[in-house]
Amino acid sequence: MNKPKKTKTYPRKNWHYETTVSNLERVIDEIESGRLELAEVFDKFAWAVAALQECENFLSEKKKQMNLLIETLEDDAEF
Repeated sequence: MNKPKKTKTYPRKNWHYETTVSNLERVIDEIESGRLELAEVFDKFAWAVAALQECENFLSEKKKQMNLLIETLEDDAEF
């Protein structure tokens, strides 16, 4: 079975990491409350998984950028 390719899902227009994390926390609280119908739990869980993937992709990309900047600084320090 082929694993799906990870695609860059950000930056969508008006997408913000902090806002997404805040929304994730709210959705998790709703799921854990036990007040949602099962179908709603599945819908919110699916959204949360997608949002977590967006955050992971964002952080991974930013980490690569930071490592590149650090490498550039280290290269500059050698001269």
